[in-house]
Amino acid sequence: MSCGARLYGTEPVLPAPPAVSPQPPAIEAQPAAPALERDLPRPSTLFAVLLAISGGFFGIVGAIQAELPAFLLAPYVWGPVAEEMMKPVGVYIMLIKWPLALKNRAYTAMLCAISGVAFALVESTMYMFVYFPEHTQAQLLFRFTVPVALHAAASFVFGLGINRQVLAPLTGSGGFRRSNWAFFLAAIALHSFYNFVVTVVGVLQALKVV
Repeated sequence: MSCGARLYGTEPVLPAPPAVSPQPPAIEAQPAAPALERDLPRPSTLFAVLLAISGGFFGIVGAIQAELPAFLLAPYVWGPVAEEMMKPVGVYIMLIKWPLALKNRAYTAMLCAISGVAFALVESTMYMFVYFPEHTQAQLLFRFTVPVALHAAASFVFGLGINRQVLAPLTGSGGFRRSNWAFFLAAIALHSFYNFVVTVVGVLQALKVV
């Protein structure tokens, strides 16, 4: 400091350091989406509905097995299991090829319910015009209302358990979670209980008890 600066009580003014603009935090690179999700276009809602409807026809295989005499407990065990597992075939295809197209759990369940309705309409048509062509109007009305509602409800419940974890056993990365099993078993139990009630009512009607 100079003497002149001391005499007049002033300090030399130093230049301010250059302003340093704050650097934004580094952004971590996000992993690339899998090829199936990144490259394939998402199908429209109409396509998803049509695929769900077409998949519902696969449940007929379970219905045919349930009619075989060798399967004594088929209507209560094998039939519900096979039908509920096979009705959402169209949804399985979407899960594999376009997983992002299944927007959320409710959307997936609704697609499964649509597949259930498609299956029920085909099944009821077979029952009424192939197995029981001498049906009454009351039987026709019943077949195209109550079973259709049952299949829609059971498929909706089953669909609540369909997510990417369903593919884990195929890739060797794990198995189903409790939530998957809970919805699957609930749908099968609902279907089996309905079949049991219908059987009991049919026997009572044959015996002219009701």
